[in-house]
Amino acid sequence: MASFVKSKIKAAREAIGKKDWAAAENNALQALEYEPDNYHGNVFLGLASVELGNNKQSEAAYRKAIVSSPEQVLAWQGLSKYYERVGDWKDYAETLVKMMDLHAKANDATKCAEALQKLIDVRRSRGTSEELYDTLLLLLPSSSYYNVLSSLPPPEPTAPTSTTTYAIQSAIQNSLPILEELVSMEEKREERFINSEVDKRRMRLNALP
Repeated sequence: MASFVKSKIKAAREAIGKKDWAAAENNALQALEYEPDNYHGNVFLGLASVELGNNKQSEAAYRKAIVSSPEQVLAWQGLSKYYERVGDWKDYAETLVKMMDLHAKANDATKCAEALQKLIDVRRSRGTSEELYDTLLLLLPSSSYYNVLSSLPPPEPTAPTSTTTYAIQSAIQNSLPILEELVSMEEKREERFINSEVDKRRMRLNALP
């Protein structure tokens, strides 16, 4: 039975390489009939399913793989790509944070920085100012990720596209732009609060007889 499952997992992997999503899904499902918790079987099913438009099956497969082996990053990567694809930005951000945790635990500075850059990007484009503020704090020495990220090499200004982590490298090497952005955000937050309080008092005064 183990050899049958192994052969089906191999066939699913080969089908994915050929972008034959139907064959990949079929082989993964056959493997999972005998080993429902097979990690790679669920990951391959998740990938094939989303390509075939079966979103619920895709998410469920990735989640099942994560339950069986939560410390392996492959299913988290697949799940993050799934949430990005379907536009579920809240869950997308949460999976990126989990990936950052796993990469930091493994001392993989590059992968951790890549996940953090994606998190910053989604906070800028889809998040609130408070979410962006909290995310930018992760670049400062007080962050639990800082020790890992500080092991990145200095950025090469003449070749910014030669690395996938240039923005993070720059922020780690020189935190002043990040600090300035955080201060600016804090000032705007205080200004909004003051304006809100002034408006509230004005309304109360206007309501007096």
